[in-house]
Amino acid sequence: MDEIDRYLEKKFKEEVEVPESFEKAISQALYSERFEKVCRKRKLIKNISIFCLLLICTSGCAIGGYIAYENVWKEPKQYTYAEMENIIANDTVTEGKKDKIIEEESIKNNVNDILNELGYANQEIKKIELKEYKQEGLEEVYYNIETSGDNENLNLRVNAENGNLLSLENNKILSKDVSEADVNKSDVEKLSNELFSKISQENDAYRLYSCNSEYTSYQGELKKVWVSRYYKYYNDVINPYEELAFTFMNSVDGLEISSIRNNISGVYENNPQVITEEEVIKIAESKEKELTDNEIVSISASIGIRKMNTYVYKLENNIYNTNMNSELNNENLYINEKLARNVWMVQIKHEEIEAKSNEEYLKEQNKVYYVDITTGEIIGGNELNR
Repeated sequence: MDEIDRYLEKKFKEEVEVPESFEKAISQALYSERFEKVCRKRKLIKNISIFCLLLICTSGCAIGGYIAYENVWKEPKQYTYAEMENIIANDTVTEGKKDKIIEEESIKNNVNDILNELGYANQEIKKIELKEYKQEGLEEVYYNIETSGDNENLNLRVNAENGNLLSLENNKILSKDVSEADVNKSDVEKLSNELFSKISQENDAYRLYSCNSEYTSYQGELKKVWVSRYYKYYNDVINPYEELAFTFMNSVDGLEISSIRNNISGVYENNPQVITEEEVIKIAESKEKELTDNEIVSISASIGIRKMNTYVYKLENNIYNTNMNSELNNENLYINEKLARNVWMVQIKHEEIEAKSNEEYLKEQNKVYYVDITTGEIIGGNELNR
């Protein structure tokens, strides 16, 4: 052990709190783009790291387990409507992904087991196609399957890599007459729970979130349906991007399944909390003051799971759709990564004032900022109704 090592060991044993300014300065220095370009050689990085440590030590400070986290926010990519339509329409499976899929015959057997478990007997598979969903961040190879039998026509989507049911649609149920008899909500919940236990692989992680009647349109006619929604929870926080939903219609034959949908609309990263409530309120307040001088009357924060979006980015860059038919004007779509993170959701409310322009109106609205609880970055938000 050389003299520097002994000196560092002695200093690191001193339990002295590291000032926040030191942590931020070193973090910004070590993770800046300029630094990475200049300091390519490991030896140089090591030497500068030691210098930073010595700087802290000679200031009477010790390192308290500080970790520098990589920024997660990236500017959204721009697409025209035509480009996005081409991406979605191109469902031919990429060659390299065919090696990872379950063979068609095994999928057919798996589908028959699923249908029997759900009470669909004597179903015959009429069509099976291998397809790929190619929207960036949510890429997925699946089998699209059509069946018929016993007065039911079903359309299923099944994950081609693990055989899990992604969706089931009953193509005939909505053509039936709706029963006038009232449906007991508890009966719908009971049936939902029975189905959930049969098809879910994570019964302990998902919870029944809601069970309510809704209306859906079928061939120009409104049909009353019941929808039960299950969401996945992490540490008692709901993830709205992992949903299992059952839709039922009360036909003259009784309560029947209209659809089952296993929706994953964001890739969740269970990132740790670093930013405090006090810090996040300052972050959101500072950003709000950049956008508007409208007086803030209340501000509060709570933890949730939210996906990145372009709400704040568009306000910052004065990007607004000028026409409801934007695709006709060849306006760009701004698409974020489909990344969901643990965030602070900071609500900011203002006094209502008369805006002079559309830009002012949008910027002065009550808002919710999504601030990453690890990095402190604003990764999105939404307008908050007054």
